[in-house]
Amino acid sequence: MADWKRVLLETDITQTVTDGNTTTVPSEDAVEAAIATAVNGLTSNVGTVTSVTAGDGMTQSGTSTVDPTLNVVGGDGITANADEIEVTVDGTTIELSASNGSGAVRAKTATVADGSAALATGDQIYDFVIAQGYTGAVDSGTTNQLTVADGAAQGTPTLSIVTAAVADGETALATGDQIYDFVTGITDNLSGADGTVTSVTVDGGANITDTGGPITTSGTITLNLDQNLLSMVSMSGVNGATANDTDLTGGDLTFTGGISTGTAIGGDIFFKASGVNGSSNMVANAVETTMKIAAPTTAGGDSVVTIYGDLVVNGTSSSIDVQTLTVEDKSILLADGAGSAASADLSGMYVDTTSTAINRANFLWADTNLGVAGWQMKDDGGIGTTPSMGVAALTKGTAEPTSNVMPTGAMFYNDATGTGGGTKGLYLYID
Repeated sequence: MADWKRVLLETDITQTVTDGNTTTVPSEDAVEAAIATAVNGLTSNVGTVTSVTAGDGMTQSGTSTVDPTLNVVGGDGITANADEIEVTVDGTTIELSASNGSGAVRAKTATVADGSAALATGDQIYDFVIAQGYTGAVDSGTTNQLTVADGAAQGTPTLSIVTAAVADGETALATGDQIYDFVTGITDNLSGADGTVTSVTVDGGANITDTGGPITTSGTITLNLDQNLLSMVSMSGVNGATANDTDLTGGDLTFTGGISTGTAIGGDIFFKASGVNGSSNMVANAVETTMKIAAPTTAGGDSVVTIYGDLVVNGTSSSIDVQTLTVEDKSILLADGAGSAASADLSGMYVDTTSTAINRANFLWADTNLGVAGWQMKDDGGIGTTPSMGVAALTKGTAEPTSNVMPTGAMFYNDATGTGGGTKGLYLYID
């Protein structure tokens, strides 16, 4: 016989974590406190250095455990003093930039001179060579753009630009005059190729009238939009009905974007409306797109309809026949306007798992048919009223549950705050 069984009571929860405890469940606070105590025990221990031994480049006095002293060992060119380590330099090719403890080792340089033992920088060498009068000689040479003339041993070479007439394959530069001659020579060769237009005609087509054509010598052609289009505020399909017509079918109204050819994409269709300005004025408001119907981008593909704004659908039912439905909102309101748990009874979601609607898998808010109000989760296959399996109801009350009109697997939490509340805990309705 089915009955309620306690599965978790408030007294089943302990506030301490102890070794060997298998009868109660520690609370979250108790577990966190036990972990913190264990971690503090790992990080609060202190230790004592018991031995010090000199490594490479150091000497040691005393023992490794009793008053050890470590000294830095000097070497060639390095002296270990009481409060510093000093580098020895020869003062001829290497020097210190300062001798107050902040100096750096650097090369010692001087101007180029006979008998000098110091090094010289590139700039000092350059100054020495130029002072001797060695400016160098430049060999003559010619390219397609520049000619270099011989210079004296210490003189300055001269440069001149090589130019030539514009021609196919010519690599030399050209002067403006040479370019002018080339271009005007081309236009001269084109003389005599002029043509004459003898007549111009413009056909306005439907709803557009044209006047002034054709033009044979000179004149103006004017295109005028028909007045019925200028004053049009609505559009409808073809309708030839009169007062004496019965059950006459109205004509369709078709909007067609530009027609493409081959693999190219056709034109889109836009619906636009005037926007609203934020201030009162006489300036025409901007026109904004309210809906766009995009042409298919692949052979056999579907067009895409985009509505720029809110969509309001008034009717008895709405059907969405799509393969994937994406909803940006984080929550969905069901049974809008119900106003009470009783009025919202059996609100939720159904899954089409069987042709019998009442037996389909569902997730519903059940206010009456389960004995206590709560969420009902039903698997596929059971009968629609109170299936014997595959159903669970989760709810909360202030006293121990007594209803026997419950499906197997129902859960009930008693907070024991009501009259005769009984034992606080979680109850499971099982056979």
